[in-house]
Amino acid sequence: MRFPPEEHAARLAATRAELCRRGLDALLVFAQESHYYLTGFDTSGYVFFQVGVITADDRPTVVLTRRPDLRQAEVASLYDDIRIWLNAEDANPAEDLRDILCELGLQGGRVGVEFASYGLTAANGRTVEVALDGICLLEDASDIVRRQRLVKTEAELIKTREAGQLADAAVLAAIDATAPGATESELSAAALTAMLNGGGEVPSGGPLVNTGPRALFGRGIGGPRRIDENDQVLIELAGSSCRYHVCIESTVAVGTLDPRQHEMMRVATEALERIKETARPGAALGTLDDIHR
Repeated sequence: MRFPPEEHAARLAATRAELCRRGLDALLVFAQESHYYLTGFDTSGYVFFQVGVITADDRPTVVLTRRPDLRQAEVASLYDDIRIWLNAEDANPAEDLRDILCELGLQGGRVGVEFASYGLTAANGRTVEVALDGICLLEDASDIVRRQRLVKTEAELIKTREAGQLADAAVLAAIDATAPGATESELSAAALTAMLNGGGEVPSGGPLVNTGPRALFGRGIGGPRRIDENDQVLIELAGSSCRYHVCIESTVAVGTLDPRQHEMMRVATEALERIKETARPGAALGTLDDIHR
């Protein structure tokens, strides 16, 4: 477990308090980040049907998942009751979920669902609605855990700061690897090596390295392209510590510096410093965006 049990207990208690405030009897957890936040369950099994059931009272938490995730759920999560659905050709895990809700006495109740999640595909969402039709009233509750996660505890801030340090080290490693003839892949490799050697983990995405004609792309896939004698390099990556990410984007000029690049850097630096000065508790995020613009 990445956090002590009492940290997760406080998160569960806050979730249950919000369920009670909204008059909901339970929450169906589909978002992987919610599984992790509430119980420490960290798995890629969310690409299949996987759901947690959190009641508004203090009944045992339940997770319905596939057999490949059984051991992980037992050892590396705080879910109390682990149920398995078999991945047969005609399997319908939504019906297994229906049975669990009936066991919990939630017939006729109001149940919140994390509909806005990549952990619940449109197809699976339809099966859930069909299976629970007439059993309970479903309501979108995608924001309950997400809003909690916006305010970090001290333990979370420690992980976030660690992620920032890993990101800084990764950017510096990528810059050190930047030279005419080097490939974009070499820069990515240097950044990942720095993060992993620093005690971090592979981030959820990237690194993103774009050069030459793709240097202004906000999206892209780095590859074997070699850096030119005069080139511009975009490095975007996230440091990750216990799944807490800090994203950094940097631009590196190779060869002769174009005066336009120098002026753009000056303006960007000035804007960033003003944003940092303004970013204080209570400040509206829109204000920070206005400064940038």
